[in-house]
Amino acid sequence: MTRNSISLTRILTVLVLLVFSGHVAKAVLHYFFNTANLAPAMIEDFDGRDLDDLNPRIGKQFCCTHSAQLVDLEAYGGDGRALAIELRPDDSDVKGSKRAEIRLPASHFNKPVWYHIRLFKKQADPSPVPVTLLQWHAVPDKILLEGNRAPPLRLVEYEDENVIALNWDTAPRSFDRFDLFGKKSGQILWQGPRTQDAWQSWVFRVVWSVTEQGRITVWKDGERIVNYTGPTAYNDLAAPYMKAGIYVPRWKDPELAAGAAPRRLLIDDIWEIYPAEAGADIPPELQGLISEMDHAAQE
Repeated sequence: MTRNSISLTRILTVLVLLVFSGHVAKAVLHYFFNTANLAPAMIEDFDGRDLDDLNPRIGKQFCCTHSAQLVDLEAYGGDGRALAIELRPDDSDVKGSKRAEIRLPASHFNKPVWYHIRLFKKQADPSPVPVTLLQWHAVPDKILLEGNRAPPLRLVEYEDENVIALNWDTAPRSFDRFDLFGKKSGQILWQGPRTQDAWQSWVFRVVWSVTEQGRITVWKDGERIVNYTGPTAYNDLAAPYMKAGIYVPRWKDPELAAGAAPRRLLIDDIWEIYPAEAGADIPPELQGLISEMDHAAQE
């Protein structure tokens, strides 16, 4: 082998190492950005003066001033304030898509966690494309070159229905087109008529797991509508994280966005609670509710 060929080999080796090290660094940053220390009880009622007053665990993914505002609830039959979300089809992309959402850090595997949220969906024509109102987004293992996949759990408005969908994969690395060393599934957990111009109360009790120990129980306005046992997540380093707002990825297609009307949503009283760890941090008015629903979930 000539000296020139040896030098070229060394240069290529260094370049490959630099690219790989850069990928590893991005993967590590991606992991730490999406995770945070366990917060046994995170509760936000949106009664602050402005968006800067929100709980520091809440991240914001908005493009514009109209995307999110705090509004008084007097006109909606309530007290206090709520977060008003608006997404227009011509909004600038946020994180590569059409969205106006808030998000929490990643959850934790194998721990019962309770999510609550109140939604007021403003009057709008049925959407010919799915509109995501709640989603629990997976944290892809970038170090394994994983990309984004369908959310493990989401609440979608589509035409005249609301739909709760589940996706999971037990393989160490999730592939879009084939299975390797694992098993994956997607299914509809519930569907029902969409509700407009009225408050909806949603409670999700979840155990994130890639085993049969996973659990999802859902109540809509106090009525249990889902009671699922089985895998609930992808086989990732970090568990899914909650997002709430309006997300319409298909509006990236100009033909689908053309002529579409803005979508509007009010969000209030959002919480994420780990009862086993929270203890006295759970407000007294929620302790009885969680105890009652937890008993119902075990039935």
